[in-house]
Amino acid sequence: MESGGERGEAETAGIEIARLLAGGVEPDEVVVVLRNPAANGPLFASVLRGLGLPATLEAQLPMASTAVGRSLLALARSASEEAETRDVLAHMRADTASRPGRADWAERAVARGEATSVDALLERWEDSPPAHLRRVFEARSPVDKVRAIAVCARRIAERVHSDAAPLAGERSAGVPLDPVELRAAVSAAELLEELAAVASLPGCDAPGPLDAAEALESASVRSWQGSTEGRVRIIGPNRARAARVRHLFVCGLQEGTFPGRGAPDPLLGEESRLRLGIPALRRRDRGQEERYLFGVCVSRPTEGLVLSWRSSDDEGHPAARSPFVDEVLDLLGEDPEATEKAITLTRGLAHAVPDPSEATSARMLARSLTAAVGADPERQRSALEATGADLAVAGDVLALTAQARSPDHRPGPLRHPAVLEAIRARESLSANSLEGWIGCSYRWFVDHELSPQRLEPVADPLWLGGLVHSALHRLYLEPPGEDTIPRPGDVGRWKERFSELVDDMLADAEPGPERTLALARVRLQVEAFLDEEAARETTLRPRPDLLERSFGFPESEGDPGALPLGEFSLRGFVDRIDVAPDGRRAIVRDYKTSKSVLGRVKISEEGKLQLPLYMLVARDLLDLDPVAGLYHPLAAYRDRRARGIAMADEIDEGGVLESEGIVTRGKDQVPAMEFGSELERARRDAIEYGVKMRAGQIKRNPLGGKCPRYCAYQPICRLERAVGIEEDGFEGSGNGS
Repeated sequence: MESGGERGEAETAGIEIARLLAGGVEPDEVVVVLRNPAANGPLFASVLRGLGLPATLEAQLPMASTAVGRSLLALARSASEEAETRDVLAHMRADTASRPGRADWAERAVARGEATSVDALLERWEDSPPAHLRRVFEARSPVDKVRAIAVCARRIAERVHSDAAPLAGERSAGVPLDPVELRAAVSAAELLEELAAVASLPGCDAPGPLDAAEALESASVRSWQGSTEGRVRIIGPNRARAARVRHLFVCGLQEGTFPGRGAPDPLLGEESRLRLGIPALRRRDRGQEERYLFGVCVSRPTEGLVLSWRSSDDEGHPAARSPFVDEVLDLLGEDPEATEKAITLTRGLAHAVPDPSEATSARMLARSLTAAVGADPERQRSALEATGADLAVAGDVLALTAQARSPDHRPGPLRHPAVLEAIRARESLSANSLEGWIGCSYRWFVDHELSPQRLEPVADPLWLGGLVHSALHRLYLEPPGEDTIPRPGDVGRWKERFSELVDDMLADAEPGPERTLALARVRLQVEAFLDEEAARETTLRPRPDLLERSFGFPESEGDPGALPLGEFSLRGFVDRIDVAPDGRRAIVRDYKTSKSVLGRVKISEEGKLQLPLYMLVARDLLDLDPVAGLYHPLAAYRDRRARGIAMADEIDEGGVLESEGIVTRGKDQVPAMEFGSELERARRDAIEYGVKMRAGQIKRNPLGGKCPRYCAYQPICRLERAVGIEEDGFEGSGNGS
């Protein structure tokens, strides 16, 4: 068998084992051999059990690979003098007695710099710290801490099943009993109690938490204990020596794995051993030992032998198979290549879903049918009849595929009356909210309605953008020069004042190295912007009352009201509006701390309604005549021209803004006769999308049909694992994308 990826190899082996069991072979007549079952066996066991096959893994697993072991290791490290906050978090994540919410808030405090040490983290739980941490930290001496960790071992394993006793009522749902975890707890407790007893021996130092951690790291636990009757065994080559079975699968035949390379001797190399001439130091040939173990494996089955290897890893990188495979092929015929082709089953990475004839459960068969013939019910029924499945299985499969096709099974429109009423009750929306809904209505739903509390602090771009906007607002509100914009003779004072404002805003905060570097960079970027404005000969000037101009907030002084958009209205803040001496002609400006900004075409294609809607605010609410809406890319280092929407002058090809020292790209200009229509189209789009938003029509519809890389909500919306996109396609911006 040639497979793609480690999981693919396990699935291929599982499907072939299922064929044997369906043909009458008993499970305990099948054995899977792995060179290192402790490392690779858990995956094989998990895959086989997931396929509905009874399987048992016979190996000594590292204590640290169990949940109990991980929790105890982190607990021991947390109690040591070298403890770090990550140790406390690791213990809480693996501790069944600790509520996930507490670990979330603790991790949030660490990520945001609110708890930089273990002591600071523990101070946040003065009233009720986590039970096991409290028990260990209350222990006085190092030995007492070790004994406390031993007590915690059994309680960590038993806590999840504490309500499952017959007298306690119903069994806890969704928490299967895992004997490995219970065995790990018993082994760890006994090991730590023996370690603590060392303190009573004469001449021995008292062990502490770090010694406990070291002991746990070196400990192991049996993965299976009891009879293997009625189960497929997963074992190593050494155990295979005592096994005589009907069918044997030798898996993981990779170069460097089986045969293994062996660990180099840290003290004496092979040449040094030969030079010394001491027989006891002679090393056995590793290759001979591996060949012997492989020979044992291939001699054990009485009816069927399967050799399995991987042609690639899970990422598609090529993987070399074991030379043992080629040696076997050399024994099977004069033409090894023809022989290999005749007897090899190949399943690559592209074969992610098995064929319907290979399905081992109703759910797998439903997935296989959907992948093979699509979601059409009739085609699925015909393909299902061809597999020969009985009526009961057929009914389960068709029910599963119908459920996957059902809109009720997929994230979709909001339906709860109370939720819909709450959304419709919002009479005012923001431009950012509308743009978020257009980008992907489901991502908007998670961001704006579910409002997840992020563990990490505010992202640097958001933090930096808010800082720059606030500093520029104060700078232009109280200009340090004789004019309301920088002029060639006083631009230096503007730069100094901006730097002072940034320093004032950071007086109570100590930015880290990365933010300090970002601040130094943004100071240079804003200084370049101020130089550009000082060199510009323009009659337009920012009005103090139009800096960070709010609208739609009745509590604000002089509020002009919200912009009417049919059944709802728009509210928000405009960064800056510059007005001509006539008091009418105006330009709406928006600062962007990015290297590039959108022009008129992209604004329309990507549904960015903020600029045109803000120009409507200037026209309809502030009684101005807007001639442009511009984004200023403060971080640009080559083309620093503002982009957006500008009214073109039919007489002057350079555009109406050229006389004001502002040069825009030709594609950003709109003839004067069409300028108003451009703004009204944005109004219509805003009304259309706003109505759908307030009706709860959320769908998995990322703009352009592709999820952006920065979106981390696929596990919530499940778009990539969906059977298909909604039939009416994606909704984009006003141009129908």
